[in-house]
Amino acid sequence: MDYNQDRQMQEHDTDKISLSDITRDPITQKVINKIVHRSISGMNKFGVTMHDNPKDVDQWLLEAQEEAIDLINYLEVAIERYRKLKQKLHALMKDNE
Repeated sequence: MDYNQDRQMQEHDTDKISLSDITRDPITQKVINKIVHRSISGMNKFGVTMHDNPKDVDQWLLEAQEEAIDLINYLEVAIERYRKLKQKLHALMKDNE
């Protein structure tokens, strides 16, 4: 079976599947929805599936590395903001004692 036939079967099969058939975990359902929407957005933007994208492995690895670096930056900002909020909350609670 080639890729297009497999994709058509998957599309047909997924018409009958709801996320609750895959998992009862609402967090996992939310992540799956985000993946699907991201895929649709990418297809609309680039007009090609990741499977059919002609980039070589080096390009994929460099893009993944860039995404990982961005993730580290996002996490650092979130950690700093969380700690500041936690300190403010702790100070407010202490003031109310």
